[in-house]
Amino acid sequence: MDEIRTNHPIPAPTDAGHEDPAERGSVHALFERQAQRTPHAPALEHAGRTLSYAALDACAERLARRLRALGVVAGDRVAICAERGFAPVVAMLATLKAGAAYLPLDPDYPRARLHLLLDDAAPAARLYDAAGRRALGLDDARDGDDRSGIAVDDCAEPAPDPAPAAVEHDAGCAHSDDPQRPAYVIYTSGSTGRPKGVAMAHAPLLNLLRWQRGQFGAGLRTLQFAALGFDVSFQEIFGALCDGATLVVAESELRHDFAALARALYERRIQRLHLPYLALSALADALADADDATVAGLREHLAEVIVAGEQLRLTPAIRAMFARLPSTRLHNHYGPTETHVVSAHVLGPGGAQSVADAPAHVPIGRAVAGVRLYLLDPQRRPVRDGDSGELWIGGAAPALGYLHQDELSAQRFPADPFDPRPGARMYRSGDLARRLPGGELEFLGRNDEQVKIRGFRVEPGEIAAQLAAHPRVREAAAVARAGADGALELVAYAAPAPGDGGGADFAAALREHLRERLPEPLRPAAIVVVAALPRSAHGKLDRAALPPPDDDAYGRRDYRAPRPGGETELARLWQELLGRERIGRDDDFFALGGHSLSAARLLGRLRRQWRVELPVSAIWQHPTLAAQAAALDALRGAAAAAAEPPQPGAGAAAATLSSNQRRLWFLSQLDGIGGAYHIALPLRLRGALDVAALRAALDALSARHAGLRSRFVAVGGEPRLQLAPETSAFALRECDLRGAGDAALRDALQREAETTFDLERGPPARALLARSGDDEFHLLLTLHHLVADGESLRPLARDLSALYAAFVQGRSDPLPPLPWQFPDYAAWQQRRLDQREAVDALQQHWRTALADAPALLDLPTRQPRPPLQSFDGALLPLRIEPALAEALRRRARRHGTSLFALVLAAWALVLSRLSGQSEVVVGAPNAQRDWAGSEALIGFFVDTLALRIDLSGEPDADELIERARRSALDAQDHALPFERVVEALNPPRRADRTPLFQAVLAWQGEDEPVFELPGIDAQVLELGLELGSELGLELGGAKFDLELQLGERAGAVVGGLRYATALFAPAAIERHRGYLLAALRALAEDAPGPVAGFELIGADERRQLLHDWNRTDADYPREACFHHLFERQAKRSPEAVALEHAGARWSYAALDAAANRLAHRLIAAGVGPDRRVALCAQRGADAIVAILAVFKAGGAYVPLDPAHASARFARVLADAAPVCALTDEEGRRALTAAGAHGDWPLFALDDPALVEGCADTAPQRADLGPQHLAYIVYTSGSTGDPKGVMVEHRQLVQFAHSQAERFGIGAHSRIAQFASLGFDASLIEIGLSLSRGAALCVPGDDERADAGAYLEWIARERIGLSYLPPAFLQGRDALPRFQTPPLFLVGGEAVPPTLLRMLQRGGARPVHVYGPTETTVLATAWEPPPHWSGDAPAPIGRPLANTRAYVLDAQRRPLPLGAPGELYLGGAGVARGYLGRAELDAERYFPDPFDPRPGARMYRSGDTVRYREDGELLFLGRDDGQVKLRGYRIELGEIQARLREHPAVREAAVLLREDEPGRPRLVAYVVAAADREHGEEFFAAALRAHLAERLPDYMLPAAYVRLQALPLTAGGKLERRALPAPAGNAFARGDYAPPQGELETLLAQWWQELLAAERIGRDDDFFELGGHSLLAMRLLARLREELDVAVAPSLLFRRPRLAGFAEAVLAAALQDAAAPEQE
Repeated sequence: MDEIRTNHPIPAPTDAGHEDPAERGSVHALFERQAQRTPHAPALEHAGRTLSYAALDACAERLARRLRALGVVAGDRVAICAERGFAPVVAMLATLKAGAAYLPLDPDYPRARLHLLLDDAAPAARLYDAAGRRALGLDDARDGDDRSGIAVDDCAEPAPDPAPAAVEHDAGCAHSDDPQRPAYVIYTSGSTGRPKGVAMAHAPLLNLLRWQRGQFGAGLRTLQFAALGFDVSFQEIFGALCDGATLVVAESELRHDFAALARALYERRIQRLHLPYLALSALADALADADDATVAGLREHLAEVIVAGEQLRLTPAIRAMFARLPSTRLHNHYGPTETHVVSAHVLGPGGAQSVADAPAHVPIGRAVAGVRLYLLDPQRRPVRDGDSGELWIGGAAPALGYLHQDELSAQRFPADPFDPRPGARMYRSGDLARRLPGGELEFLGRNDEQVKIRGFRVEPGEIAAQLAAHPRVREAAAVARAGADGALELVAYAAPAPGDGGGADFAAALREHLRERLPEPLRPAAIVVVAALPRSAHGKLDRAALPPPDDDAYGRRDYRAPRPGGETELARLWQELLGRERIGRDDDFFALGGHSLSAARLLGRLRRQWRVELPVSAIWQHPTLAAQAAALDALRGAAAAAAEPPQPGAGAAAATLSSNQRRLWFLSQLDGIGGAYHIALPLRLRGALDVAALRAALDALSARHAGLRSRFVAVGGEPRLQLAPETSAFALRECDLRGAGDAALRDALQREAETTFDLERGPPARALLARSGDDEFHLLLTLHHLVADGESLRPLARDLSALYAAFVQGRSDPLPPLPWQFPDYAAWQQRRLDQREAVDALQQHWRTALADAPALLDLPTRQPRPPLQSFDGALLPLRIEPALAEALRRRARRHGTSLFALVLAAWALVLSRLSGQSEVVVGAPNAQRDWAGSEALIGFFVDTLALRIDLSGEPDADELIERARRSALDAQDHALPFERVVEALNPPRRADRTPLFQAVLAWQGEDEPVFELPGIDAQVLELGLELGSELGLELGGAKFDLELQLGERAGAVVGGLRYATALFAPAAIERHRGYLLAALRALAEDAPGPVAGFELIGADERRQLLHDWNRTDADYPREACFHHLFERQAKRSPEAVALEHAGARWSYAALDAAANRLAHRLIAAGVGPDRRVALCAQRGADAIVAILAVFKAGGAYVPLDPAHASARFARVLADAAPVCALTDEEGRRALTAAGAHGDWPLFALDDPALVEGCADTAPQRADLGPQHLAYIVYTSGSTGDPKGVMVEHRQLVQFAHSQAERFGIGAHSRIAQFASLGFDASLIEIGLSLSRGAALCVPGDDERADAGAYLEWIARERIGLSYLPPAFLQGRDALPRFQTPPLFLVGGEAVPPTLLRMLQRGGARPVHVYGPTETTVLATAWEPPPHWSGDAPAPIGRPLANTRAYVLDAQRRPLPLGAPGELYLGGAGVARGYLGRAELDAERYFPDPFDPRPGARMYRSGDTVRYREDGELLFLGRDDGQVKLRGYRIELGEIQARLREHPAVREAAVLLREDEPGRPRLVAYVVAAADREHGEEFFAAALRAHLAERLPDYMLPAAYVRLQALPLTAGGKLERRALPAPAGNAFARGDYAPPQGELETLLAQWWQELLAAERIGRDDDFFELGGHSLLAMRLLARLREELDVAVAPSLLFRRPRLAGFAEAVLAAALQDAAAPEQE
């Protein structure tokens, strides 16, 4: 009871505390008061008419008086049966004004059902319109014949607006203020077989309206959507009319056509919308395809969406809908008819959580004001929070009870023992729920048989009772089962009466029986005929034993197969929507389980897939498949007739090519295209082949299809079509290969398939007939893609089969003439494209759709792209087994989409994972055979659509499938020839790739071409899917980087991955195939969570990536500190040289003694394990002694470079809190200049007194171990404050030992100490030398300042190893002569491959090293192999000894081999972490889940890398600053390398800057060669011209800043922050530069004519000025015709600027002129 009181305080009386006396009495009083406030405001809108509040009030008052005149009194009931409109609303108000309760009757209900309700309710009066009269059977009656009936048609007509005072309300009705009198009676399904009427009083409704006003605010335009017999209609109608809002009554059609509903919501400015869950789901589906104007209108107006009637589930479509409507709130209301709304949960702005974050099953929320909710056990005791209990509802909510059912009312509405108020009652809902931790309720289900079917409450017992009443039924039952779409549907079971055999008409008779008695939601979808109902041992119905319905249970007619065409297509749609395996042409949509919402879905699918607007009524008027298909065909035929079809003969006259033919003709002029655009179809023919008949059939085929006789000639560079005569023979060649063997046959067919066509001379089709046995032939038909596509093979097979069959039998050509030819289509298309307004609109769509889309799918390749696209290709077979394919089909059906969309989603996921891009653009061929007759033609109809798939935002599988589906449909809706799309977007032209997309998904139909040749067993061996595997043929090249070719075959999905062999290795494509199959399996299995988490890599690959390539374990002194290694060397060779600096040499013994003395001094100062010592000193002996001394004292040194004194010193020292500081003179000066002061003592290393009296022996520290700190190096922090990386002795010892082993360091070695001590690279030099007895040699300041002097010093001093940052060597192109090759460890930043190549060729041994400070100096290394070309980026190599490297995604999951990801580093080198930055440690250091050793950790580097095929890591850039412009990822190093090739440039760097918000640009920084002096503008222009010849436009810097030297950090790296913003003169001017010379002038004139440009400058770009491939061909043709110079089309892509092009043309002309002389 305490819990009850705590959670359910006693609500205030319904009328307590309310200032408005009208609200105490009745609902209609609230309306009347509102009508007085706003008499002229619009109250109702419907069908273009509006009724004001005053007019509505007056109309209702007149009707109320008529009711009273009929004798209607308080407590009576008035039946209302009228269509949607003004009439029902007026009738409801009039009934309430008369003191009665309204009884809504739906005119669509069966008449028997209506009379049943009337008999039970016994209304005192009936109000009806024309539809109501018909429904009630009063068609011939006049008002006078029906004494208790009133026709409300006229009453609903709006009268002139009366003045407010003109409406006189009957004040004499004493009953009008009684809130406990009934307001309405609504019938629900009854378990006894009879519906039960719920009598609802005014009081609960007043409480509801008061609460609703607080929830929604006043005046929201509300749609009246619900059926009047559904209690939500009260909420819609009176929630609006009692609050001054406009109620917009929806037409009946809008309740079934949700695309129309979406438009209506926008056009009518609806602000509040009540919908059942399934209607919301259908609206969300429709909204996914709505135009931008509709969505924008809804976003502006729609504020509240309220769902009630059944459990709200947030589907991907609903989430997507509210993502597009971010200001719209979603309300989940719960309440049985017996109480109305009693709880609510709000999502969205101001709600508990957003729709995106809410759980799929939304809670039903908390009790509304005035309502009490209890969760009770079967003994009516409160259950504990979190436990399941039955929901009881008290307070102001319960209805009066059930009409005429006192016993049932007493059972369901007992007294409320928890509410102390007299007469308090509660309602037993039968619903199960539990209370969530936050106090909200979660709906769990029912504790009885009651179910919700599409929002309607259904008692299966009522259906069973109605069935049992049929004389042919002995017993019956009804249950709810999950249908094919996952939603509940009713299934009835009936056992025939004795003597009734339950024949074919049995179920049909029962359906008709129920149709006459039950409304549509209560009619079962299936009726299963059983001999007897199964019973349990106790005689009860055994529901588990009831058999599932088969197809026959769904009212199936005798099967007649659908006719080809529209019926077959529609049947597939029905199968998906209704989940039926087979659909016949006589089957009835509704008899098979269809209902109003599935009909709405059917309309949506027809609209999206067939582009037809079928009226809602047509689904009911034409319920059979054949009738629906006929209606659809009529619609489609009318649409086609509205457009002009291709005209026969127009093509030959116009001699024009289709848009795609023109593009392909241009591509065919490129070098190396080979057979990439050949369609090769091999057949094996066994039997007595009539070769003469075959030849005649091929000749007739050529005569029939004009495309096969086409020739493509260039006229002025423009392709023109010429047709050979119909009498021309088909090019058939025969050869006899009997006895030659399979290899000879294979070679002959291969050569035939790859031999290029002479398109100018023709023909573009040929055949080879190879005789391989006495009765065996192989026929290879080869067609150029210019005249055929994949869909052409079926008419080719049909026609060739029919012609051969006829000619073998001596008959003539049996085929009817074709209505038109493909050239006619090309002419028609050209006319269409000449309609600029329509084309411009489509082009603008594509500009928007592909704006900022990635221009390149950056897949991992085996080598850099060749400058010209290679069309060499191969194909890897792929097969999706029938079981997986069927699972995918089921998933597609559940989602309401196609198998193609699922495969597209999976393919996009794989491409995204491999490229690291969150958006991918995939090409998809589109058949484009919309015209009648096109299916009979051989021609190049197919076009390619660019499908942009967005994978950002962590979509789950449903969301990704929806995005893929929407992208495909949107592209189809705006189909435009691909060349025109490219023209609209005008992307930078590149000769090394296809524009817009480089990956394709080609989906082929299920129908294979079938050759039916009499007496011949003809088998197709290849169809572009399975490439003649029996012969081992490799037919065709690669038109794209990757092409996924798939089609359905015998239940499976088969095909292959065609790939460019210049880019991908076969092993990589095999992995890609595995990734795709894994993605498809995840979709089929309904894998939960975001698709980014789908596991694509297999166990073998995972083992290789995580373990095999990380087998780096190596032994090292695990118990030693670093100084222990040094001390061992000092004991082993005390007199060996340990250090050389400034002409002085220190032996190991001397260095050890000096370090010991200083160590004792430091210990005395308090230095010990993990205590910090600051070190600020120049390179040299003092610094090395100091480092060793700190180690020996047990401390960790913190280096500060005095050469780079700054305020940063003070921040470092404050953070490090050192025990003391060790300095030399320069160090003290630097600390003073930096203002770095503290309470730590300052020890002068150059003061001999510092170590006076200190022992030479090594201090013994038992408390010091390898787990203690060795040093702390500070690196830049993103917050601006430096962060200290703590490295322990064990990490340093492991690094020094293993790398000394790797590089062969020993007592003979001499190592340079080049790096700043503040840079951890200095530990390479110090660690590798002093731990192995080598000499550490410190160069002088002069050598360190100049690369040439330093390299000379290396050679002179015979240095064997040096660390070098690449920036230090910029501009060097030669090395001194070395006696022995020095080892140069080059790293610290991106290393140009040209630098490594220069070092290698100069006699050095370069090693590319990489490693963050956080993993102890170095983590990976790569040494170029001998004679390395240096024409590809240098990898950073493999992990070093005791190091592990992982390439992971954002969730730290391993990525496929080659995919870009973030580099994580594990192993023994991982540092302890950041000093005092536990929060940052948690962001960068993680437990290593892939290393089984206890306590293993890994570091997140922030660097993006990928694995090469050979296991070497390739550095791609920083993951927090990837450089992208115009959709292209740009490697700045490539631009820098090209800049350094200019003779005027000594050093160069390039940055992406954004000095002006929103205008990012590339800026180049250059140091000019000493002998080059130019003005700034001339310098910038010269460099831009130099790069323009070597790089694409998007990689050209906007500005060029000349510097005396590049700024470097203390560690020798480029100091990017010190690079200045460019001044105005740094920009390369785009000023007009006139052509120079005769050739440039002539070419400029031609460009002007071709491009319609006023003037052409020598720096102008052909493509930037609007040039495209066909204009390029015209230009090249003019070159041939007028100058007799032939150049390849690719030349213009490589040299698009006038000056460069002229130079290349001149070179080609000179080469041509020299050729005859050489001969």
